Amino acid sequence: MADWSEREHILIMEVESLRRKVKELERCEEDRRQAEGAIRSRETLFTDLFNATEESAFLMDRDGSFSSQTVTQPASTVCLQTSSAAPQSTSMSPLAASAGAGKR
Repeated sequence: MADWSEREHILIMEVESLRRKVKELERCEEDRRQAEGAIRSRETLFTDLFNATEESAFLMDRDGSFSSQTVTQPASTVCLQTSSAAPQSTSMSPLAASAGAGKR
């Protein structure tokens, strides 16, 4: 009888451990879904921004290389960088320049 009780206790402990793992995986899955939703939202925001502008935008990585993803609209050219360093070249319409000045 003691042998059965010990096995039952071990099985109960394993079931509890598995339940905790399932809950952790469910939390991770929910976090992943939220992150994907945030990425989709930001992607939509930037797509709308690029589609609404009458300027060209070039993405530059931290090494100073331009990305192959370039959005071109008629008008002036804007150079956006993915790092915190200042752009190497920027020309903006007066409206865009005045909007950027207010953010500093």
